[in-house]
Amino acid sequence: MAEVIFSAVVGDMVGRMISLLAGQFKGQQCTEAKLRKICHMLVKVYSAVEEGKGRQITNYGTLEWLSELNDSVYQGRYLLDTVGCREQELEDEHADKVVAQPFSFSLFNPAKRVRVAACAMKSLLSGHDVGVPEEIDRVVEILETISGDLKEFLMLLHNCQPIHRPLATNIFVEGQMFGRHVEKERIINFLLHDGGVSSNGSG
Repeated sequence: MAEVIFSAVVGDMVGRMISLLAGQFKGQQCTEAKLRKICHMLVKVYSAVEEGKGRQITNYGTLEWLSELNDSVYQGRYLLDTVGCREQELEDEHADKVVAQPFSFSLFNPAKRVRVAACAMKSLLSGHDVGVPEEIDRVVEILETISGDLKEFLMLLHNCQPIHRPLATNIFVEGQMFGRHVEKERIINFLLHDGGVSSNGSG
């Protein structure tokens, strides 16, 4: 009789544990899907914002529309930055454990990073910020609504003249300057000519 009761209790505990793990896995998948969706929609909205900033918009309604798009981009980025900060903390914690586990998967693996981001969001959801789940859903809803109207916004931009900006004469990348080809050729010619004169004089 005792064995039957014990088996029933163990079976009930195992069943609850499996249900709990299944619920957590489902929640993690949902979080990953929302993060991917937010990233994808942000790229689309940001592209439209950049296109709008390059046009001479004179219509007040279109300017308000552009401002709304820009605001949604800020909200989405702020949410992702919040997740990214927690993700960095988890990566630092994980790095300490990887030293003792040399065969662990690298965090540079994209799938691994998405899982870390999902864990970061899960950590936020389980924290004291009870408004975080509502904030995620709110940002997703805003971006979904705005993304659905991007075609109309881009059609309006076609009626606006582009802003002609002068191209930069030089570009700085990691401390190196590109451009100024004329000045570069003059310097090279000067150095080569100067070297030729000095060598002839010494000979």
